[in-house]
Amino acid sequence: MTIKLTQRARTLLNSARSADCERCRALAESLVLTRTRRKRGQGAKPYGQLPGEAETLAMIMTWSSDGLSHSAIAQRLNVRHIPTRRGTDWWPTVISRIVRQHR
Repeated sequence: MTIKLTQRARTLLNSARSADCERCRALAESLVLTRTRRKRGQGAKPYGQLPGEAETLAMIMTWSSDGLSHSAIAQRLNVRHIPTRRGTDWWPTVISRIVRQHR
């Protein structure tokens, strides 16, 4: 398997090989691992599969089945200070995608 690395990763790998630089080696390894873990066509995991998301997903699905709009659900989550996966505010489009994925 051929791995395409950025110029920075190649430079760090060469530095790690030529010198006894623990920091360079660690950085290079993390860049290589980051690059090799992702495969073409694989995106983020669906909401609810990461730790701590199950309760929020249950609230979203319950409120959606109760007939609340996506805007109202987003507003409720923001009022309760429940962050998204990225730590930002909730938006109706995000709620819409989550509900669509978990029908």
